Amino acid sequence: AWGALRGVWGLQWEDTAFSATGEEAFMPPSRTRSLALFAHEELATGWGKLTFGARAEDVRVRSSGDVDGDEDEARFAAGQRRFHPASAAFGALVNVAPRWQLTGNLAYTQRAPRDYELYANGPHVATAAWETGNPGLGLEKATSLDVGARWQDGANRFAATAFASHFSNYIGLIATGREMAGEEEPLPEFAYTGVRARFVGLEASGTVRLLGEQGVAGVSGNSVLDLDLRGDLVRAQNLSVGQPLPRIAPARLGATLRWANGPWGAQLGFDHM
Repeated sequence: AWGALRGVWGLQWEDTAFSATGEEAFMPPSRTRSLALFAHEELATGWGKLTFGARAEDVRVRSSGDVDGDEDEARFAAGQRRFHPASAAFGALVNVAPRWQLTGNLAYTQRAPRDYELYANGPHVATAAWETGNPGLGLEKATSLDVGARWQDGANRFAATAFASHFSNYIGLIATGREMAGEEEPLPEFAYTGVRARFVGLEASGTVRLLGEQGVAGVSGNSVLDLDLRGDLVRAQNLSVGQPLPRIAPARLGATLRWANGPWGAQLGFDHM
């Protein structure tokens, strides 16, 4: 507690070492160290609550380059980059009716490039592509807005959110149109590239109680049966060239039937993409 505010402040430290060896290595050994200070605060009001968040970070990404001296693998650059991402967010939740809430969030976010986005240069066997990093990449930067509505009546609930994000610099894996010599056959080259981009989307989920009481599942040994429904859709545009961004999640629809009785439960579901 801090006056009328309730929240958390924290310090996060990470140290990650990565190494891939052999013919299938597509990036050099690397080490990433990050130190971040973050805060999240909530202010309760008579009509709902306000939320605030911020994060400041220091990130260092180092590539060891070619460490084995093999001519066939002499394609990895050595070097180190240092970044200082900073992010902030503001949100509100408004109680508009006994069972209804409206939500909204505005955020400005920055992200440091990952080691493979900076230093990759080789065949990625899992994707059948030659991935090329860019040691000169800058911070990924975005401004995002989302608005949503929630409804709940006992075990029955529904939530929907629409969102939009504008990236002044989005790090995407973009096809170059070139082919690189692979072990068995040429591979299409994809390069990590900073572009302007826009994401817009919608996501929704809900639960319907089909059998049993509206309270806690399985109380007093009674069986309950719930149907969970979910779906989401996102469209992403590369504004630098006026084309859709590659490798974006497809539209998805799903449902799960959940049964519970005391400590026992079972579920059966599907997702269509």
